[in-house]
Amino acid sequence: MLSPKILVIAIALFLGSTTVTSAAGPAQFALLVGAGEYRHLPKSNQLGGTTNDVRLMRELLQSRFGFQAGDIQTLEGDSATGDGIRSAFERIIQALQELPDENKPAQVVFHFSGHGGQLPDQESEGRDETDGLDETLVPTDATMVGGEEDIRDDELNRLAHMICDQGQANLWIVLDCCHSGTGTRGVQKMGVPGLVGYRALRRDVKPTTTPMAPIVNTLPEGAVALYACRDHELAPEYFDGQLRYGLLTRFLTGVLQDSPEGSRISYTGLRDAIAARYRQDRQIGASAPVPQVEGNAKLLDAGVLGSGLIPSPRYWKVDAASSSPTLVAGAFHGIAKNAIYRLHESPEQIGNSMNEHTESETGFARTTKVEAATSSLEFVRWDGKKWQPSQWPKNLKRAYATLDSRGDNDFGLRVLVREVVESNRERTLNLESLSPPLQTIFVKNDGQQRTDDWLSLVEAPYEADVIVKIAGDQMAAFNAAGHCSWHADDQPHEGNALFGGWGPIDLRDDNAAEQSLHLLRRIAKARNLLRVAAHGDSGGIRPIRIGIELLAHDQNNSEAAPESWPNSTPGKLPGAYAMRSGDCYKYRIRNDGNEPVYVSVLHLNSDMGIEQVFPYQAGSEIEGADDTQIRPGESRIEGPFQCNGIGASSFGQRYTVVLATAKPNSFYMLVQPSLPKVRTFGEADSLSDILMSGAYFKTRSRRRPVKLFDNSWGSAIVQWVVQP
Repeated sequence: MLSPKILVIAIALFLGSTTVTSAAGPAQFALLVGAGEYRHLPKSNQLGGTTNDVRLMRELLQSRFGFQAGDIQTLEGDSATGDGIRSAFERIIQALQELPDENKPAQVVFHFSGHGGQLPDQESEGRDETDGLDETLVPTDATMVGGEEDIRDDELNRLAHMICDQGQANLWIVLDCCHSGTGTRGVQKMGVPGLVGYRALRRDVKPTTTPMAPIVNTLPEGAVALYACRDHELAPEYFDGQLRYGLLTRFLTGVLQDSPEGSRISYTGLRDAIAARYRQDRQIGASAPVPQVEGNAKLLDAGVLGSGLIPSPRYWKVDAASSSPTLVAGAFHGIAKNAIYRLHESPEQIGNSMNEHTESETGFARTTKVEAATSSLEFVRWDGKKWQPSQWPKNLKRAYATLDSRGDNDFGLRVLVREVVESNRERTLNLESLSPPLQTIFVKNDGQQRTDDWLSLVEAPYEADVIVKIAGDQMAAFNAAGHCSWHADDQPHEGNALFGGWGPIDLRDDNAAEQSLHLLRRIAKARNLLRVAAHGDSGGIRPIRIGIELLAHDQNNSEAAPESWPNSTPGKLPGAYAMRSGDCYKYRIRNDGNEPVYVSVLHLNSDMGIEQVFPYQAGSEIEGADDTQIRPGESRIEGPFQCNGIGASSFGQRYTVVLATAKPNSFYMLVQPSLPKVRTFGEADSLSDILMSGAYFKTRSRRRPVKLFDNSWGSAIVQWVVQP
């Protein structure tokens, strides 16, 4: 699995109190730090809103999420020192280790309100910053020039993994500070009523310049972090009447307190709702920073601190500022033509309106044209028989869309179900012979097989994209490309009949149908990404042409010019590349076209895992030209990254896909964790088959290819193998 380089404060963690609960249910811990009174810093560096931030967060946790007073620790003033924060970490780690199993995973929250800063990166093996600077949280005993009192990102990362060890806690970080000293570089803000001061220290620090060995730091599994701003922005304080607050904390608590009790607002939805309120506030407007969220792909869509009984619905942004309303998602995201979407003014309104039409929705829209990264929309109304086009509301310039009904089946997944019977032989199951959990995902409420959905059941091996195999009460999924030679006759098996498949899923589980559907959706997403991306440039009059090259990185001499990764088959293109655990590498991305493009880089493994490696922060918002833009004729080198192929499940094929679009994109929405596999050794090597069948439409249904490509995007793919 690839570990991407990330912004260092993104490595912060959740803290909590040391109360250990013995009652059934998850334990709750919170540490709220308000660092506003800096004893060694001048008056101009003091912050007035941190005490109010701590109060708001304490009230929110108790009133909305059921935290008890004893679950919450607060550090303010003289207690919010570097040693004070470190001691709190130690107490939390000890408390988590003593929790009984019935109280795990614990819900743990760390909120820091104060200054963010930078220090020179370590000269030792702890080097992890390509710019030679460590981002820090600044405690109240910090000195003006920075010192060992600051909490470095490296230290926070180590503690974070200890807190999340073996799934003992789910963590939420909220950092209401400038998480990079570079946020002050080249930024000049005009005075805006309501915004006072900034939470970053201007420090004249020089980066470490010695050669760097790349060390990848990532948030642990189960962790989500919310940041006040992007690395080049400032985090201001905010006046509400006579009281001063951190801007992020003031609006975060407002969004969650205003959401209906039991609503399902997700971490991603929370970030977007905060940004929407920034835009609506006359005191802030265009001067507002862009809040950021980062974490495990599954958790980003989960309810904040486990709230809500049902996972938050996926939504897409709608830009209707021009005469052509646009859904900021397209073929890469699995959007289909003629799909119907519910429109909402804010993510806050989405939670409770998914089962029936309510006042929380603004209306409905239909996709009329699907391109790679965007889709055209029209406003529609239901006349009792069908959807009719209607006038787009004049005041609806920005919205959030959730899927109401799927459109044309351009990205369908065809599934063959086989059951292992006596003597480990198999038979194909039809719709009537499926067990109830599987029958549920293929059948409508009226008992008819679905014909307009993305998932269909087939009975011929040559028609299948995926084969689901059942052995007893267990189920696993396989790529059909590896089973194309099967005949209609039952086939014998030796050993575990589900070996090498994705799963297993226990069909006796009450949630078996939901788990099966989720597994098949993840397979479909990875297939469709490769299917579209493998077409390379889009052609046309002014095509987008993008290239990617795999480079070797010298850990002992980071200043050396990177060389191309050795081709195991010299003279042949595309090249064959082999890598081992511990190898370090980079990517060179080129814009070979005639127009500026915005790029995202995604990494895929053979278990359908999709990771974003550039930009490094999943969910980062893009406003105008920034680090993701490459001009015509330019190239850029990203990395270094380190291959951590440890254990049999980490070996096998890998693909890196660079996607380039004419407008800023949101391909971080494609990120998903790898599927678990039924295995005792090695792993099935199936991704190349999926790439070929997806890219060239070599499915067994012999359909006529659907045109999905236009002049708005381009792509390139590099492939390699991780060897033991």
